[in-house]
Amino acid sequence: SYIERALFAARLEDRSFSREVIMAALNIDKAALSKMLSVVRAIPIELIEAIGSAPEVGRRRWMEFAEKLQKAKVETQAVLAALSADNSSDQRFQQAAGALTSIPKMTREEPRTNLWGAKDKSVSVNVKATANKAIVTYEAKDGPSFAAYITARLDDLYEAFRKSQKPAIGD
Repeated sequence: SYIERALFAARLEDRSFSREVIMAALNIDKAALSKMLSVVRAIPIELIEAIGSAPEVGRRRWMEFAEKLQKAKVETQAVLAALSADNSSDQRFQQAAGALTSIPKMTREEPRTNLWGAKDKSVSVNVKATANKAIVTYEAKDGPSFAAYITARLDDLYEAFRKSQKPAIGD
């Protein structure tokens, strides 16, 4: 199905395969790959997995769903709650699409603020986070150089974060 192919493409990209390799593996062009990846990035994976393969739902409807989901600003858990496991994946897709109009929108969430400071008080880090974004501010005379130091190590930090989020096998 379309969404299974899109998930496959996203997983290959997450594993650092080049877009050329992914396009060759799926026999698609650059535009089709970009659309697939945008759909998978716009819809939470847990929602895609809960809906399932939905073989009768094509690219256009998945793209419309992704766009409506972003505009609707509803909680993923509320959409998940609207799905019935007894239904086919195509029916679950319809339930999810219908839920976008029936579930009340999230109220604008005030950013949560976390503050970290070095013991010697030479630098402080302020993090303002909402459900979908975080803004990090470094304050100190060496704040910009500390930020550059962290930025240079983001690949390793993100990989460590991803590993910490995966459930342990065998649990």
